[in-house]
Amino acid sequence: MQVQALKDKALWLFIVMCAMVLDAQYFLEYRFNFTILVVFYLGVKWDISRAFVWAFVIGLVLDSMSMRLIGPNILSKVTVIFLTYFFKTGIFNLASLLSAILCFAFTAIDAVTVYTSLSLFDVRPTQPAIAFNLISFQAITNSIMAYFLFDKED
Repeated sequence: MQVQALKDKALWLFIVMCAMVLDAQYFLEYRFNFTILVVFYLGVKWDISRAFVWAFVIGLVLDSMSMRLIGPNILSKVTVIFLTYFFKTGIFNLASLLSAILCFAFTAIDAVTVYTSLSLFDVRPTQPAIAFNLISFQAITNSIMAYFLFDKED
């Protein structure tokens, strides 16, 4: 039993690291944000306490890798888990289309939280127009992935 739990943790650690590596790659001058897709999946499929811990660790690793202010990614990832839990336990049924819409909104919330935190407490990462284009690209790609990630039968 403990061996299986250790294998599951190693698998999720591998998935998170792959998402972080993919996030560092450029596609037509834009970067992906697949780590928020992983966080959203954890918020939907896992219990709240485990999802909060993993979101905190993912945000901490992302903040540490950025070599800037510690906290914006932690705040955004934990906020996404909280909002996912709110929608999951509410009156909503997370069908494919609703999951795609929520993932679009949560990706935008994540990126705006990180951008605003860095703009207020550190230096502004980029111009607002460029940030809007990047956030739109990330939100659209993540919503497409979320649509196919969550089946209608779940």
